[in-house]
Amino acid sequence: AVFADNVQMDTPAVCRDGIYYLSADSVRNVDSRFYWDGSDENLFFTNAETIYKEPVADREMALIEDGQLYLSLACLEKYADAQISMFDNPGRIFIDTAHRERTLVPVIKDTKLRVRGGLRSAVVSDVKKGTTVELLDAMENWAEVRTEDGNIGYMQLKYMDRDSAETME
Repeated sequence: AVFADNVQMDTPAVCRDGIYYLSADSVRNVDSRFYWDGSDENLFFTNAETIYKEPVADREMALIEDGQLYLSLACLEKYADAQISMFDNPGRIFIDTAHRERTLVPVIKDTKLRVRGGLRSAVVSDVKKGTTVELLDAMENWAEVRTEDGNIGYMQLKYMDRDSAETME
């Protein structure tokens, strides 16, 4: 599964020969500065100063399969203003773009990350005191968070030190 700014994308990543790729259409939803018209053997990336060209034949950067262009995570890391994190069990990729703020909050007591807000909800994972979670949405007693190991779920606000929250760009 692929998450862009903590929202799951419709298209999963594909893995070929140990390299992970995302469809070009998915990538354009994250960063619209990638171009490929299908007739050229090159992928283009533009910014305010330069146009970069990568050969599509370089499987380290791109892959064409059934007429569909896929870009590697290495290509995204090289050109897009984003931080990419990968996790196993279950496999998931997070793309955190540079154009959003992140609120990081320390956890002050061991607790559980749950599927939904509420003590009867299933447990996703344990969250240890001293770790940091990214605050996605705060409600009255619960908050949607993303843990350091890439799990998204809900935990009680009382286990977070929101006074020590740190906002990062």
